Amino acid sequence: MRLFIDIGNTRTKWLLMDGDLPVRRGAIDNSQVDQIDLGCGKAVSRAWASCVAQEEIFQRLASIVEADCGVRLNRAAVESSVNHMVNAYLALDRLGVDRWLAALGARDLIAAGDLVVIDAGTAVTVDLVSAKHCFEGGVILPGARMMHDALVGRTVGIISERSEVDSVVGRTTQECVNAGALYGLAGAIERIVLEMQKRLLHTDKLSVLLCGGDAERLAAVLPDHYRVELDLVFYGLQVIDRAKS
Repeated sequence: MRLFIDIGNTRTKWLLMDGDLPVRRGAIDNSQVDQIDLGCGKAVSRAWASCVAQEEIFQRLASIVEADCGVRLNRAAVESSVNHMVNAYLALDRLGVDRWLAALGARDLIAAGDLVVIDAGTAVTVDLVSAKHCFEGGVILPGARMMHDALVGRTVGIISERSEVDSVVGRTTQECVNAGALYGLAGAIERIVLEMQKRLLHTDKLSVLLCGGDAERLAAVLPDHYRVELDLVFYGLQVIDRAKS
């Protein structure tokens, strides 16, 4: 079996695979990572992690994986190319590994055509993968929670907590703030995707994939062809695992 771990800014997710079949998965806040229960025993042959959090969290997880599973936790890194995917980012050391892995996973999932990969987490990234299998780069913008918290924290008299959005027309201040964050982010994403389509000089066969903690909330207010694929980073880790084994 193989173990894949996605260490995000605020949460850590893991997936245990037996061949091509997922057999166990889970998630935990990074503040509680010492309590993680991977449930894999000594049956794991390889373990890979994506990490955009503090180095301390990766090291703690590496120790847990070695103690519980008896294997070293390999750390995925951004590379200039993997298999047939080329990376055109100008500063590879400044590219978040989760963006690279999500792009690899998306390309593995959809082999042909141009792709836009949206990772909607603490921050939101919108990246373009060309039909020529090139990671072109993209856009980084604040996530919905960050937008909400920035507005509440920098204004006087606006009191709000994060909540679900039922309508673009809010009837309380909290509803208005949450609707503004969600629909504002969705509108920005749609415009960015439109500009990427213009850059490609054509609009056919453009696939748009969403992952991250807010993917499903955003998909509810985005066009129907925006497709939720929550495991893109895990798919990317599997691409790396196959390439390195």
